[in-house]
Amino acid sequence: MHVPELGQADVTFHCMHCHTALAKKLNENVPYYISTAPVLIIHFKLVDHPTAGSPADMIHSFLQPYFPHGGLHLLDVIFDFGTARKTNAYSQQCTALVNDLEKEEYSLVCIIITTHTDDTHRDPFVGHDKKGNYIAASVIEFMNVLLPPWHDVIQCAQESTLFFMGCGAIINQSDTFRDLRLSVLEYTFSSAVAFTAPHFQPPYTCHLALAYAELVLIERFNIREAFPEILAQSYRLGMHTSIILMTRFKHNGAAALECTRYAWAHTASRPWGFTLLVQCPQCGCISQWNSTYSSGMYIVECSYTGCGRSRDNETTSCQKYTFKRPRGSKRLKPGKRHNAEWLEIPLDFSRPNAVTGFSDSE
Repeated sequence: MHVPELGQADVTFHCMHCHTALAKKLNENVPYYISTAPVLIIHFKLVDHPTAGSPADMIHSFLQPYFPHGGLHLLDVIFDFGTARKTNAYSQQCTALVNDLEKEEYSLVCIIITTHTDDTHRDPFVGHDKKGNYIAASVIEFMNVLLPPWHDVIQCAQESTLFFMGCGAIINQSDTFRDLRLSVLEYTFSSAVAFTAPHFQPPYTCHLALAYAELVLIERFNIREAFPEILAQSYRLGMHTSIILMTRFKHNGAAALECTRYAWAHTASRPWGFTLLVQCPQCGCISQWNSTYSSGMYIVECSYTGCGRSRDNETTSCQKYTFKRPRGSKRLKPGKRHNAEWLEIPLDFSRPNAVTGFSDSE
């Protein structure tokens, strides 16, 4: 039977079997449809920072077949506001770009920020100073220059997600992480994703980014509900970094963030999601750790028989670590292996957190 409506430009098809299989994994019955809502991807890139293998480019390439008649746009915005003159030039550049975007309203906005982080002060780099050296600014100062020209674009979107592709120093320090969360709230992002690795490598996130594009941008699953399945496609990323998911919600009428840490746990190398050193810091041996499990705790000891023995035959106990299961953690089924799995760990900033080690009261 000929159905004229099927020939319309905005009709898109998706495998029903794949849809129902994913819905079963998420334990949720959802309508069968594919989003044709316009998608805007903005990649903010630090000047002179190489971005080969960029997740933004891969998301754009993956989505292109779903938008044969337009509605998908990728913007690469190189930022350098290390001086007042450069800050004014950046603002003018972005204002012109935003004016061009007003021709189409984008329902879904994905913003990716790629920058370096100052290891001493945990601040993001903003560009070059007058001498051509990289200069850093606080998270609040950085965001308050980078994002204001795009405020209306973000606010008008039905859903907006921020990926902060910077080294984990920002997350692993209480004040900078607090500032990042405040910026997510101020600029009305629906959700944000950040990473904890001290020397973070953005190309490692490509599988996560593609799963996000498919499940959230196309199939329109809620990012928090879909995140375990997104992680299931990215278990190797867990050996490099833990992941922070922040999602916006209303609490007593005010905007707030639900924050969760996802850590890859491996019985041999990452007990309960904590990184186990490759080399024993006491004896210097690179060998397998002896591990025992009891009452929810992993106890690991250096396997070298001479560990703790000095050259003058003085002895101490061999190097030992104890790893306890993080408070409130949940073991996820998606991506589970026989000796490894993702952990979902809620972050409560009202008290010192067992995972981050800090609270908002510090």
